[in-house]
Amino acid sequence: MKQVVLIFFLCSLFSNVVLSTDTGVAIWSGQVKNTIVIGTMDYSNQTTIPMITLDGYTYPGDQQFSSFNYIDNVLTIVATNQESNQMDLITINCSQWDIGSILPIQQHLTLGGLAYSSSFENDPNNLFITIFNFGLLKVIKMNPYTGQNLTVDQFPGVFQSAVYNSDTNYYAVSYVNHTITNSLSNNYIKYYFYSSNNTIASMQSFKLSFTPMISIYTFGPYKMRYHKSISQVIGLLQYFNPNGGQMNQVFSSLTSSSSIQISDMISKPSLYIISILPSPTSSLVYTIAQNMDKFYFIIINYSQNTIQDIIPISQPIVEIF
Repeated sequence: MKQVVLIFFLCSLFSNVVLSTDTGVAIWSGQVKNTIVIGTMDYSNQTTIPMITLDGYTYPGDQQFSSFNYIDNVLTIVATNQESNQMDLITINCSQWDIGSILPIQQHLTLGGLAYSSSFENDPNNLFITIFNFGLLKVIKMNPYTGQNLTVDQFPGVFQSAVYNSDTNYYAVSYVNHTITNSLSNNYIKYYFYSSNNTIASMQSFKLSFTPMISIYTFGPYKMRYHKSISQVIGLLQYFNPNGGQMNQVFSSLTSSSSIQISDMISKPSLYIISILPSPTSSLVYTIAQNMDKFYFIIINYSQNTIQDIIPISQPIVEIF
């Protein structure tokens, strides 16, 4: 039987742990094999405080397997249960630091693109999820506590990323359309715009164009996040640079419904960015990067297109909110 271990002596100090613009929630791999730790992280000094340990679980990867509800202070993650070898959907109350629900996920299904809707109060199905399996994508809105859900759409494609824009009230899915065979670029994005009464106003799909053009495109946009301070959806792209003979990972911005502006700011080739977090108060972007077994906290000034700092960190963090 899998155990959820609450770190009680820390919970007793929780009144001193206040989530603010400098403090957020982080997920990292525990020192004990097959454990996930959820806790707080101070972005000003990169210190972490563990609050809950999920024993017998591993974090499955980087296809947006988690989302944070900033209104209710709730974190939902997809985690691989090492005993049953299947995935569970786990929801954690980060105000009380307790487990709200653990829902088993049907085998052969992968749940990604998790994004909480923050625009509508009293909506129990407030978690957007994209289910991907055998070349089909299914968009649903789910109640993370009960598993009840509403199907929004289903279409062929290979998942890349998803994002919720709280200002324009849309959920968007970036995907590869392999049913299109007469084009060199099969990268698309599909939008689900919601009206003020929480019903779909429109669905729109666009083929993505990239500026400047990439000669050998590989993957993206992925890890999309809405940067409220600059009113842009940002994300990452990967492409092969034939001149340097290496894979580049760059930031990108969704400048219109179908246009991606590629930044000329490239992270160090030795570092792979695994999580991005827009600052709620400035144009800064906090990122977690990895090089082998080393992890780094990188501060980026997105408006100035510069890397502000690269700081080694001790915890193997996989996601920050």
